[in-house]
Amino acid sequence: MFHIPIEWEETARELLNKKGTILVLGLTNAGKSTFVKYLADLGIQNGLKVAVINSDLGQADIGLPGTISLIYPEGELSSSENIFVDSWYFVGEITPVGKFLQVITGVRKLLDEAKEKADLIIINTCGLVQGRLGKILKYYKTSLINPDFIVGIYFLNELDSLLKIIGRFAKKVYKVPRSPYARERGPEERKEFREKRYEKYFQDSKILVFPLFLVYSIDKYVDFTKEDYRERLVGLLDKREKLLSLGIVKNIDLEKRIIYIFTPLKNPQEVKRIEIGGIKLKIIKETQ
Repeated sequence: MFHIPIEWEETARELLNKKGTILVLGLTNAGKSTFVKYLADLGIQNGLKVAVINSDLGQADIGLPGTISLIYPEGELSSSENIFVDSWYFVGEITPVGKFLQVITGVRKLLDEAKEKADLIIINTCGLVQGRLGKILKYYKTSLINPDFIVGIYFLNELDSLLKIIGRFAKKVYKVPRSPYARERGPEERKEFREKRYEKYFQDSKILVFPLFLVYSIDKYVDFTKEDYRERLVGLLDKREKLLSLGIVKNIDLEKRIIYIFTPLKNPQEVKRIEIGGIKLKIIKETQ
């Protein structure tokens, strides 16, 4: 049983009474995901319609790495793997650096969806909270989200300067300590965690063929003659630019102008654009 600090209990009790949108901040290994799951479970137990948005690209406890995900949990969030989600947004990287605009846009779009259905919306974030880049990301993300409440999970005083500024966007800022029982994940464990989630997602996949003209990247120039895109993670988008499924590039036939993609997608006719990400993945096994 995970030890819940008394400060977490008191903060959660107050947030459940107030409801609204809650932004959770903290360094890597601060226990953000644990707090989010704890608060979501309490919300469900108290009869609230809960939405959870995960915007931690590298450690997606909800959805998959490289995406921003939205889920409306109905049972205990802490007891499920949450691979498949209600809505998501493709970024294609495991770090927000170089993708700030995509991350902020994705969170805002999913938040707009969640506000139509949920009483309590909890947004988990990545551990980039320090330095120039951390402050830029969190400032503009918070200003666009305009959360009702911010929860900062502390090691020491590392969030003080950031919260002094972005706290102005919220009605109230809650400062809670990191649980002393929180378990740290090292780089190798984090890598293994990502690989296992991808493996589970792609376990019932097969190779589908798409016309090459569907590959159109918004933020990069794609040149198949100069770069090898095989094993790249891709997002398969519909006519409204919503993410239908993830895929892995298997091969490209420039002569026939087609691309082979390994994906669990069941409705390939709905794909209207393919966005290529920067993550490279080994194809696990094609379903026969």
